[in-house]
Amino acid sequence: MTLLLTEIHCHEDYRRDVIVFAADRQITRGGRRSNPQKKILPVTRLNAGVGYFGLAELPCGAQRSMPMDEWLKEFIDEHADCGDLECLAHALAKELNRDAGHRGKNAISGFHIAGFNNQGLVEFWYVRNVADDRQALLGEYQVRRDYRRDPADNPQPGTVRTFRNGDLRPHVAAWEGLDASLGQLIGAPGFRGLATPNDYVRWVKFKMAIIIQFYKNWSREKPPIIGEEPDVFCVCGPG
Repeated sequence: MTLLLTEIHCHEDYRRDVIVFAADRQITRGGRRSNPQKKILPVTRLNAGVGYFGLAELPCGAQRSMPMDEWLKEFIDEHADCGDLECLAHALAKELNRDAGHRGKNAISGFHIAGFNNQGLVEFWYVRNVADDRQALLGEYQVRRDYRRDPADNPQPGTVRTFRNGDLRPHVAAWEGLDASLGQLIGAPGFRGLATPNDYVRWVKFKMAIIIQFYKNWSREKPPIIGEEPDVFCVCGPG
């Protein structure tokens, strides 16, 4: 299981928007801990990032499998000709439908792709083989755009659009709670506010670390389905 998060921090000037990607590294197979993997990767040439949840490896020949982080890095490198996020999302679905085989049709799996398009506007694309009920399998990987920033929007300060997948329990029970409790101290007298992209990264990493420690200490499942050191990075608008 995974804790995969994409947060879009919207500013009045869309060119100052910030996208934060975060995920844990825990990989379990058959109830046992496997080698940890990075589940989020930058796509530098498109000012974007991509992350995955669910299926952690793909078939590679008859006798072995390739870890998803390695497969995804090769995919990004091999598709340097994709000039926008839409192209990348559809190419990803096409290759997954080709390579994933039986496991890809029978194991819940999905990908977040988010970044800035050629107009400098945030886009979020969702590639997945599971319906919105998070249970029914679609039989193939499908693509849709879930969000595109409207430059005419005038969001309130602190507006965040959040896309999340994996184990949603900590998001429901803890994420908003941390924002509502300790988040109230952000910007209060004597505390730093969220003023820079690095501030957003540090705040998200802090919340991820708390949730990972909670699972480590209190989960009945051993190893816990969420764990290891979290990865967090951001991409910023052209402003």
